[in-house]
Amino acid sequence: TLLLHSDQSKMLIASKYSTIIYQPKSLLTEEQLKLWLTDPIDGLGIRDDTTVKAFNEEIRSPSDLFGMSATDIDAINTALSTRTSDARGRSQATHRLAHRAVMRLKGMTLVVTYLSMVRRNIDWEAIQWTNVQTFLPEWTTLKKLAEEDRGDVPKFKQVTGMPRHVLTIIDYLRSTYGSQFCSLYYLVCPDSMRDESSPEDAPPLVSGRHFAEPHTRLVDEIGARVSRTTAS
Repeated sequence: TLLLHSDQSKMLIASKYSTIIYQPKSLLTEEQLKLWLTDPIDGLGIRDDTTVKAFNEEIRSPSDLFGMSATDIDAINTALSTRTSDARGRSQATHRLAHRAVMRLKGMTLVVTYLSMVRRNIDWEAIQWTNVQTFLPEWTTLKKLAEEDRGDVPKFKQVTGMPRHVLTIIDYLRSTYGSQFCSLYYLVCPDSMRDESSPEDAPPLVSGRHFAEPHTRLVDEIGARVSRTTAS
């Protein structure tokens, strides 16, 4: 993996498959970061100071969830809860996260993955648990659509001609979801349907949701902002 920009305010990573991946940065203030860690309603609900300190050794902000999976979250929790000894052989305290915190972290990891896809940074509303709960069912549906069999790409038939074939291909792209969790039509749609603004200049998200106007669904936001670098 090659790091293209060291500036953490705008991190783009190029993989060996040439897909440009945006690494979201956290826009949370110190107060919001504290809420993210400790609030029982909108945050992780970690109230013990020593557990917060131990957790911060692994994850200091939501941006650290970039590239993580549910397995990684489980591994971190296992590491926190594994009893160790200091240099003098004295047993150290363990800091196992509550099941609620673990499940919330897994959901928030999916939000950060999504924000990376649509080239957006992480503000407080985007990562609040109450808003993440709204995000998750729709994301799960998109994932299922992306896993469906794409079928065969329509073949050109001389009898129908090229104009008809082009329309058939467009219909296929509109109805077929790819690995970017949106229909493949995003690859050929008019530029007027795209939003190529930078993460810093992206239009604000609708309050409590993870898309910007005029979009009304996650899939609309993905189709407008996901990278076209690799057809998938």
